[in-house]
Amino acid sequence: SSDTTDQELENLRQVRAEQVGRAKVSREVSGMDPNLKKERRLSKILNKKFSDEFSALVQSGKQADGAVGSDKEKSKVPEK
Repeated sequence: SSDTTDQELENLRQVRAEQVGRAKVSREVSGMDPNLKKERRLSKILNKKFSDEFSALVQSGKQADGAVGSDKEKSKVPEK
């Protein structure tokens, strides 16, 4: 008798990969892909023109956040 377990496993892996691909396309087409939604929100936020002073300050603070202080200072717990 010949052992076809390896071939069966390979076929199952291929079918699973195809189904994962179909599910991904389906989520993208239906608009349910969470990563796509996140990218759209971020692009809207980053491309938005800030009209009020508070929004402009918040945006500039986010951009400069990486430049201010070292990693040790950011993670340092305040002393009592």
